[in-house]
Amino acid sequence: LSFKSAVILLSAASLVSMYFAFRALFPFLRVGENDEVKSLIAFPGIAKIDSESFIKQIQVRKSKELEKDLITQIYSLSKTLNKKFNHIKWAGIICFAHLIIALILLIQHLSL
Repeated sequence: LSFKSAVILLSAASLVSMYFAFRALFPFLRVGENDEVKSLIAFPGIAKIDSESFIKQIQVRKSKELEKDLITQIYSLSKTLNKKFNHIKWAGIICFAHLIIALILLIQHLSL
């Protein structure tokens, strides 16, 4: 493995690992954004209103509506976290491969 090839390989591995890490770090907020009824459980919906409006809206919601909102948010959060953990897993695998390649190069360099 030539030095130039190794640098290209390591750079590519770093970029791919960073891609997966950034995908895991930044939230997936598309779920439910266009719903007519905004969630009073999920933070994007809550953050758009002041605290007094939030309290009033929670108080007038029926138990069944809140229950459905909660169940929907649990499902959405589960899907999102599954994607995040998958991205973190791939970032870790690629980062580990990156370190192995760097170690091999270091050993080759030291044995010259």
